[in-house]
Amino acid sequence: MEIKLTADWILMHNSEIYCYEGHCFIKVFDSGFQYYLMDLALKTINVPYNCEEYYDKDDEDYENAWYEYSFNNIEDIKDSCPELYAEFQRLIEQDTLRQEQILKRENFVLEFLETPKTAKEIEKHLEENLYRYEEEDFENRKDSLKVHTKFLLDDLEEQDRIKLTCGCYVRT
Repeated sequence: MEIKLTADWILMHNSEIYCYEGHCFIKVFDSGFQYYLMDLALKTINVPYNCEEYYDKDDEDYENAWYEYSFNNIEDIKDSCPELYAEFQRLIEQDTLRQEQILKRENFVLEFLETPKTAKEIEKHLEENLYRYEEEDFENRKDSLKVHTKFLLDDLEEQDRIKLTCGCYVRT
């Protein structure tokens, strides 16, 4: 009996596929057989791609690499890997919606910061006026939403749109 694997199948099922800020990635955690399968699939479809090698911080001997692949242009894989292309398109759409949601929530925080507010006040405001209405299973997700609020505040600080002064956040 003969088994035939397509490049599309190898790329879809031999790795982790994700999208971040509009860029799609394929991640492989094995530097052995999976890595060679990925290499074979990429050579087969013959399109430009990038590969970055990473190691965990605690891997002091650099023994357990993982690889992150990205294509210069995902349109290049449309014909040779239609399933992967469709998955990338779905992930891009999800990522775009997530980014829009984050922007909306950050703007909601900024509007609330007409006067300085503590993190707790911002968290309570988001819970009562936004999360409660937008999040499915709100009551069971309260802890993760607190983490999300911290993410929003950190992101706004990174962008220099707010700053923490005397225990309160203020717009910059």
